[in-house]
Amino acid sequence: MDKRPTYCELEEQLAEALQRAEGAEDIKNAFLANISHEIRTPMNAIIGASDILRDESLTNDERNEFASILNISSRSLLDLLNRIIDLSQLDSGIMQVEESEIDLEALIIRLYTLYEEKIKVLGKDITINYQVNCINPNILIDGEKLEKSISYLLDNAINFTQSGEIQLSCSLQDDQKIKIFVKDTGAGISLEQQQSIFERFNQVDNSYTRKQSGAGIGLSLCSRYMKLMKGSIKLESELGKGSIFHLNVPSQYNSEELETVESTSKIQSKNTFLK
Repeated sequence: MDKRPTYCELEEQLAEALQRAEGAEDIKNAFLANISHEIRTPMNAIIGASDILRDESLTNDERNEFASILNISSRSLLDLLNRIIDLSQLDSGIMQVEESEIDLEALIIRLYTLYEEKIKVLGKDITINYQVNCINPNILIDGEKLEKSISYLLDNAINFTQSGEIQLSCSLQDDQKIKIFVKDTGAGISLEQQQSIFERFNQVDNSYTRKQSGAGIGLSLCSRYMKLMKGSIKLESELGKGSIFHLNVPSQYNSEELETVESTSKIQSKNTFLK
């Protein structure tokens, strides 16, 4: 016969159940605050631009301008949907790591070019720089998740930096570990907020009237991608003095690339010794 729980045990179970319910309620409220904000903005732009495009008196330049608004807003909604789908797949445990050979340096340059243009479109007084230090940039890794992770960090840096500088740095040495950091001169994050910044739907400001955009999903996805890829993410920040996000991700060369890297490393070691 099963032993019945004592009154104290029942109290503990009830307290735990209430705590879980309160946590779920907090997540739901944060989700509603963030998602409603992120959906309304592009939807209003799409509806407004669609209505204006019906005006037959518009010039070709004006039509192109409003068509561009439609395109940008639609892509924004699609990106939000993709993030939610990724989060759902991570929650359900069905997302897998899919490795393929990528050119790490080309990936960094592509992201730099993309975000340099994005800053220009936003009209922010921000300078973006990048640095790549790779013995050989051709590696085997889940390039899609790595690129998304870096993108979310760059989105975050641009979102919370009004003016100043953003630095993207990437290094890959013969220890076969990618080391990336994204540094900004933005608002920074207090020590108390750093404890929860990687939780889903969480932001420094979760209110309906916040100034910054974002659904509170990017950093959470970045953290969970790193966990899935057996990597790590680290944050250094001080309120009013900007932030530095560090990514450390294991990677590997294919057999041919590994031989090239080992040969290069031996030559470098020999030259250093001769000096």
